[in-house]
Amino acid sequence: MNCYEFIYALDPETSVDVIEEFNNKIQTYIIEKSGTIESFDTWGLKKFAYPVSKKLEGNFFLLKFNLAAENILQINEMSRIDEKVLRYNIMKIEKDFSLRKKKFKKVNLNHELEEVKNNKDNEKDKDNISQNQDEIIEKY
Repeated sequence: MNCYEFIYALDPETSVDVIEEFNNKIQTYIIEKSGTIESFDTWGLKKFAYPVSKKLEGNFFLLKFNLAAENILQINEMSRIDEKVLRYNIMKIEKDFSLRKKKFKKVNLNHELEEVKNNKDNEKDKDNISQNQDEIIEKY
């Protein structure tokens, strides 16, 4: 089973009962196909960057779940066919987010900052230390 995020926006004029019905339909399908629901978040009414189906805002929801890949197409079809769904996106995500961590080069900034401070003896150069600190940090 793979882990997925399903983000969707429903028509803001849709009644609460119809919204709950759609949410339950998706969640019931996932459970029927031996999937598991990790979380369900209601983001509420948000504005679109541009009009979508002549609407300026939509009710946004985020559903994280685990499901076999062959069952994702049915969720896609349910969302595409339903007129109250303005936009949706299903993304496969990694379960272990530690795999997504970028590998950064380890740098000892404190050591380089000490070198800069030791090289600056007079007051005039001490004012430039903060500027040099910023340069070192931007360098990495």
